[in-house]
Amino acid sequence: MSQELSSTQKLALAISSCDEVCKAFKDKAHPCSGVVNWQVNEWKQNIDKVEGSVLHRPEAWTGALDKAKILFLASNPSFNPDEAFPDYSPVWSEEDILSFATKRFVPTDARGFGAVDMPNLQQADRVILKNGKVAEGRPVPYWREVRGRVAEILDKDISQVSADEDYVMTELVHCKSFDEIGVPDSLAFCNEKWMNKILMNSPARLIIVMGKKPAEKVLEVINGIPSTWGSWKDDKTGLKRGDWPNSNPDLQERVKNGSWAYKDQKKHSVVTNVGGLERLLIWLPRPNSSLPRTLTGPNACISKELLKEWREFLN
Repeated sequence: MSQELSSTQKLALAISSCDEVCKAFKDKAHPCSGVVNWQVNEWKQNIDKVEGSVLHRPEAWTGALDKAKILFLASNPSFNPDEAFPDYSPVWSEEDILSFATKRFVPTDARGFGAVDMPNLQQADRVILKNGKVAEGRPVPYWREVRGRVAEILDKDISQVSADEDYVMTELVHCKSFDEIGVPDSLAFCNEKWMNKILMNSPARLIIVMGKKPAEKVLEVINGIPSTWGSWKDDKTGLKRGDWPNSNPDLQERVKNGSWAYKDQKKHSVVTNVGGLERLLIWLPRPNSSLPRTLTGPNACISKELLKEWREFLN
């Protein structure tokens, strides 16, 4: 590429071209072997090398890393074989790989790859497929949930929230799989290689983790998180961690009787040093969960007082 790249652009290209993928493809003892070769098996075709193949590249992040105030942290990206996603074939130039990694969300499908952003809310949060068209059906659930939470925090209408301006989504492990296959083995290795560099390029003061699975992984790599943060049952011990209302009726009753007050809600907001910056780490239930998770309105799971604190911390 002829133009001088920013540090964020260089990082995006480095993650998208992570040299550990080729090593893990060949070496079963490599910590990333499970997640890399999950995709090899998923394609159900003969792939004898990574270079030139249809394997999707590692996903650096999605959104505005270098300017977003809010960062959502998940376990690892999911996989859609029909998406026009950067792979190792010569079809994808370095310019397009970089464009996808740093500016995935665009207003329309005119570019031929990426995902749709505001103001086209009807098509927003859908990927652009290999045929150049926007995917039909419902939006990507995680993306739409994230957009909704950002709208509440920033006090905007959801149609005015931009994934290219307001927030960024990234993962602890950057290679794709379903159901976090391969993530436990690769977590420490991938996190050590990339996460601090990502956070050093991010000014985000709020980091939000939604759901049990990514939160369990976050506990392994971020220090200073108390046992009251998050709410789920441990699969190994059967013990319940933390506390959260289990339904909207339960939420209303607990607000009424004082057992879901500001002090109870605040246990899920922890200020800690992440990537060299004091950040507010927030836990919320996963998308499509039965647990209350809206932040405003009649079933708001946090108080106006706590939401105000989040907004002040942002600024």
